Amino acid sequence: MNDDNPWPFRAACNTTSPETDHWYAPTKIPGGKIEGGKAKRARLKLALAACETCPVRRECGDAGRDEEHGIWGGIDKGAEKREPTRPTRRTPEQNSAVQQKANAARTARATAAFDQFVETITTLHLQGATLADILEHTGYDDRQVFYNRLHRRGRLDLYSMLTGAATT
Repeated sequence: MNDDNPWPFRAACNTTSPETDHWYAPTKIPGGKIEGGKAKRARLKLALAACETCPVRRECGDAGRDEEHGIWGGIDKGAEKREPTRPTRRTPEQNSAVQQKANAARTARATAAFDQFVETITTLHLQGATLADILEHTGYDDRQVFYNRLHRRGRLDLYSMLTGAATT
């Protein structure tokens, strides 16, 4: 090893001929297209293979630590920037946990809304409102729909309180 020469002169990439230069991406390839896909992967594979046996790989990597482009010490700096930004797919177990959490949140919101509904009905009743007044205030124009909502939640006691009739 000749330590008199700076590391770039001893690098494996320094011996690459211009005809097989795979260290820098061409601006355009024949046909006017921008390089991509298989051609780009093949070029990068050749370049990274040369780094495997390079005698100054560590020095090169140190020198390219702050670089944003190119291959430095066997690392494709462009690939670091191209890391996918989309989240990885969730496993079925994770999907199930996410769904359960969403269902719990939805149930909590529905319960809170119903509790508010019951509080409104009770307050209006205590203020002397009739069933017709309460239906109008809560936006129900059908007495049966109102009854069904209370029935689904097991709160027919409220309906009985409002109508003065016993329900089963």
